[in-house]
Amino acid sequence: MAVRVFMSNMVWKAQEIPQLCPTGIASEAEVYVKAVKNKIDRIMFLVQRLSASDESIPTNFESTALRSSQLEVEIYTESISTNLHSLADILAHVINVIVLKPLQAESEYLVSRQISIHNIKNKLTALSSLDVVRSQSIAEIIKGADNLIASAEFKYIAAFVNTIKHRSLLDTEFYFHLKSGILMDLGYRLDPFIYEGCDFPQTPCKVVVMDYREKVIDLVFDIGNSINNYCRVVRDLGDDSEARSRA
Repeated sequence: MAVRVFMSNMVWKAQEIPQLCPTGIASEAEVYVKAVKNKIDRIMFLVQRLSASDESIPTNFESTALRSSQLEVEIYTESISTNLHSLADILAHVINVIVLKPLQAESEYLVSRQISIHNIKNKLTALSSLDVVRSQSIAEIIKGADNLIASAEFKYIAAFVNTIKHRSLLDTEFYFHLKSGILMDLGYRLDPFIYEGCDFPQTPCKVVVMDYREKVIDLVFDIGNSINNYCRVVRDLGDDSEARSRA
């Protein structure tokens, strides 16, 4: 599975994992790797549907047609954002299986409900007594997780999803932009909101589902590629040990 996203050149060659990992680890990770692909397939299906629906936004401003169009955009935006947000924690399961569990005693394993990108990053940071090469490779994964968590795009998606999940739906408003009497832009934008003391500004739905979506998936793929690099490092260390034992 070489996963590629519309409008992005970033690729995560997840099909390499079975070639790089021991069979038991690869088979356990497979369900989560497939889940990442399936989530992205769902996201892209919704993005394509939403892009097609943009052409049907009414320009005669008839209230019933506008309301129907608005509901459609809101539903697609919420679903795309929810699937995007869940990608990070599914990826955390991949990291847990491939990187973390082989380095831990079974008593230290995280239970499923504890596995999140934040908790996995903290667990990786706390690892000690590792060889330099392995530590450097894990540091790349930690850096990738930090980049995702700290990105403005992921922060917005996380705050938006948690707001609509735990508190209330966010309203949208219709907007249009004219220049010299020519319609330049139109669509719907999400109202500003506050989540955990942070202010999030009014944002066009198309920015969330196009720009933010692309950035978040690129950051997820960047972590995925760091996982692949870690697998290569572990494989090569094992090959070196086996070669020395035969010498």
